[in-house]
Amino acid sequence: MRKTQTPHRIQALPASSWPSPIGRVRVKVDATNAPIRVGDLLVTSDKEGIAMRSLPLDLGGTPIHRPGTLIGKALEPLEKGTGEILVLLSLQ
Repeated sequence: MRKTQTPHRIQALPASSWPSPIGRVRVKVDATNAPIRVGDLLVTSDKEGIAMRSLPLDLGGTPIHRPGTLIGKALEPLEKGTGEILVLLSLQ
């Protein structure tokens, strides 16, 4: 068992529900602000448990994605709204 802390309690999670550090997994995503295309990098959104397309920052004319915020790469598209897509998980 692994323990996670929530604002009001600590709960034990069975090993089968631990997050996968790498691999192909289904992830809840939000394409409200920008459509998600195959190959797009995904980051956490302001909605708990939901990922969104990473929008790169312009650093001296070079677009970069913030290190430490990437979840993985979209393997399926989502044109609009929210849904669940296959993602190549690669926490960075």
